[in-house]
Amino acid sequence: MILIIITCFLTYFNALWGQFVSDDQSGLVTPFSWQNPQSIVRNIEFHFWGANPFPYHLTSLILHIFACMLLYKVMKIFFKPIPSLIGTLFFCVLPVHTEDVSWISGDGYLYIAIITFSMMLLYKRGTE
Repeated sequence: MILIIITCFLTYFNALWGQFVSDDQSGLVTPFSWQNPQSIVRNIEFHFWGANPFPYHLTSLILHIFACMLLYKVMKIFFKPIPSLIGTLFFCVLPVHTEDVSWISGDGYLYIAIITFSMMLLYKRGTE
């Protein structure tokens, strides 16, 4: 797990000091909706951090690390620990995730990954 955290952090730590891009700033204050967990988190973050981009990037990085740790647990269901770790490390550094982690408005994809991997783990636990 430590190797996963270090790999994710080293891959995306430079995004922590990035500015808002594209539609990030217009998406900071979204209408509050109980059906949209992303708007709940975004409104809580805006309440505490305002328009400072660093905490939003930090939240995205933490979410990515959490998703990768969940993926490792899912992979261990199907594979031995070493192949699971290698697969997870590839997932950590996959360039397609750059937008999800670096672009604040892309954090919805991180929530989807976390929910998907959590559901897979819960399904496995429920079928045992």
